[in-house]
Amino acid sequence: MEWSAHPLSLPHTHRSSLALAAHSHVMRRTNERNLARGLLLVSSAVPLVVGLSYAAVSLHDIVAPSARFIVPPVTGAAKAIMSSTPLLMDSSANLWSSYLGANLTHGIGIAVIGATTLYLGSQHWRYVRDHCRMLVPAAAAATLALGATTTYFMSTLPGVALLVGSGAYLISWVVLVASD
Repeated sequence: MEWSAHPLSLPHTHRSSLALAAHSHVMRRTNERNLARGLLLVSSAVPLVVGLSYAAVSLHDIVAPSARFIVPPVTGAAKAIMSSTPLLMDSSANLWSSYLGANLTHGIGIAVIGATTLYLGSQHWRYVRDHCRMLVPAAAAATLALGATTTYFMSTLPGVALLVGSGAYLISWVVLVASD
């Protein structure tokens, strides 16, 4: 008996096994895509939590400064010198207030990256999956850059957390690309 290349022309038993194989392939891709989405959501939580925490403690140092500053790793003498040093661009501002403001905006920026990818991954996953794949490596690159600068210039713990988050973004992207 000779069969044509079309699957529906095969005997019933062969059609069933082809349908089962096709279904198995679709389920594997679906599971891999769900894994990529889950990894993206977990990855998004890292910069969101780190950024909000960093912004909150920076805001605390601005609004209710105490003898021990949470974010800026400086001594009281360094604070006094920074407070008395005006900026060249604006003499009404000083180096200390600019430093605290930079810490606050740094934390907000980190949180925005996490919030954006969390929102897109949870509410618009199909669009991200099909059309916007470069969003994930872009978020990984931004988180990597912020993590490196945070680790080098400011504080080790949030910086390392951001570096881990960047790696998690990249893993979710690799799983997403491999699912096709």
